[in-house]
Amino acid sequence: LVVEVLRVIDNAQKEIYFATRYHDPHVSAKTFEKFTKGVAIHFLDGLPQPISIENRLNAILRTPPNRETFERISNMIRSSRFDLKRAPNLSASFIVVDGIQVIYETTNFTNPEQFAIAIAHYDDTYLAQQFIKYYQSLASDAPTAKLLQSVRQQ
Repeated sequence: LVVEVLRVIDNAQKEIYFATRYHDPHVSAKTFEKFTKGVAIHFLDGLPQPISIENRLNAILRTPPNRETFERISNMIRSSRFDLKRAPNLSASFIVVDGIQVIYETTNFTNPEQFAIAIAHYDDTYLAQQFIKYYQSLASDAPTAKLLQSVRQQ
């Protein structure tokens, strides 16, 4: 799954909608790399609070591994091309790239906390639009990350 997600992120030219319940450092690095190349990123963070995307970004800002990473994250959280909302009750992960590529997970019906399988569609505009609408529906009820609120109010 991680390899496929990396592949579709690498294909991104314009925009990524990403609702996630999982963290992978390679996926994070690739996503942030695409942002620096001009791709808009919309995140719904379904990770547990201690390992949330917001907490990871805060950790980088507090103790940056290097100046370049600090500047990249600092610029990203100030940008209108980056959106981060909290969705702690996210029932499944999915990603939509450029309104045409979709990967989504299905959960284990006996234990919804468990991943079951992932399905990828690489050329499906209709399905991509349905997932973008689903993302927007979830995002409308999700609060914007406090980190973004505080930085953008300044």
